[in-house]
Amino acid sequence: MGLGPVHTVSLDEAREAARQNRLLLKRGIDPLLASRAERSANAATQAGQKTFQQVLTEYYEDQKGAWKSDRERKYFLKTMQRYVTPILGRLLDR
Repeated sequence: MGLGPVHTVSLDEAREAARQNRLLLKRGIDPLLASRAERSANAATQAGQKTFQQVLTEYYEDQKGAWKSDRERKYFLKTMQRYVTPILGRLLDR
């Protein structure tokens, strides 16, 4: 993972960024994926686009009447929150 060109990032800034990345790793978060997700979320906000999480919420609200039972609705949401949202939740809907 690059921290930026040597002529624009000072040694102190590089050390601080490396320290922050090590803290993320210690918490079990991949710094590269976290950085990409943050950039995507920022781009979506600036462009006025929706994130995957926003689209998922809208889809659920539109479709929740189509499921046969409350159990199915809960299962769908739990599955999305456990497996999909951690990876795609902040990404743009392309």
